[in-house]
Amino acid sequence: MLELAKEFIHKAKEDTASGVINFLAGIKIANILIDGILTLESSGEATDANVMSAARVVKEIEESIKELDEKFLSLTEWLLTGSVDFNFISESLLPIQCEKAGAPLKVGKMAYDTIIVPGCETLRSSTLEKLEEFKKAGGRLIFLGEAPELCDAVKSSRGKNLYEISEKCDFTRSAIINALEKDKVVNLRNKNGILTDNLIYQYRQDNDCNWLFVCHSEEPFNSHIDKGRDIRITVKGEYGVLIYDTQNGNVYPAEFNHKNGNTIISQHLYGYDSVLYKLVEKGSVIS
Repeated sequence: MLELAKEFIHKAKEDTASGVINFLAGIKIANILIDGILTLESSGEATDANVMSAARVVKEIEESIKELDEKFLSLTEWLLTGSVDFNFISESLLPIQCEKAGAPLKVGKMAYDTIIVPGCETLRSSTLEKLEEFKKAGGRLIFLGEAPELCDAVKSSRGKNLYEISEKCDFTRSAIINALEKDKVVNLRNKNGILTDNLIYQYRQDNDCNWLFVCHSEEPFNSHIDKGRDIRITVKGEYGVLIYDTQNGNVYPAEFNHKNGNTIISQHLYGYDSVLYKLVEKGSVIS
């Protein structure tokens, strides 16, 4: 392993070294350390100190990648269990899927009123261009955590400038869910009004109706003693609601009412329950 590390360092050319330095700088590793690893003395000898420094850098890279992965997984889980309907946007595909940016931001067949930038260290210039146009057109742009310090993996103030004129949000579940409260179409809460943290849903439009499927995202705390719980499901818009019982094939009215332009569904759920609702024209179903 020592010999392989020395071989890598020895063969690093100056232009290759610059590329590596810029990349590592993007994950907050000091340039001076990388210079010490990749720039050798005139003898061309790689010392044990060089190799040990390289090992430390590899460790820092691993830790930085792990931190980014953990943040990505946490954000995904928070949005799913926080009743937030969302999609991921690929930076590499964005220029193809979004020819002209505006508000809403049209990406493929979708259109977004709110865009979240989740604590990125670097953004592509093509992405920043779309986000700048989206913000200028009146779109809602939210940055989580700190501002991006790089553009195309090179030090730049462009991301910081956009960050300064956009909304900022702490990288915590409560802060993110609260910031996105007005963007929700479906809201899942316990009877006491507290947001559920172990339910997820799928909501889609059909030809003449909407379908809502709600299920648990994790095992019950105690599957042997399960008294269930009452939840309240709030859907934007006023609808009649039918339950499609997948256990026996029956279809019957759900318990629901209307308030402030919303449909509020009351449901008792046990630990392994899931529910399929059909939302139809208001007045066609009596609760």
